[in-house]
Amino acid sequence: MFNQQMNEVQKRKNLFALGKVGIRGLRIAASTIAIVEILKHDYSVGVSAGLSWLLLTIAFKRIYKDEQ
Repeated sequence: MFNQQMNEVQKRKNLFALGKVGIRGLRIAASTIAIVEILKHDYSVGVSAGLSWLLLTIAFKRIYKDEQ
């Protein structure tokens, strides 16, 4: 039973770490798209991507506040 609990804890830690990498990737993509689209003068897409980046950043800080 103890080993099963340890496996569950390890699975959660692995999933948490994978989620962290995924959110970081989405943040990088959103910020890059925002910059490129604004430079191309497509402001609606650029602002939308910038807002997405901001929301992902806020969510990242709230979810992972204990690790920093």
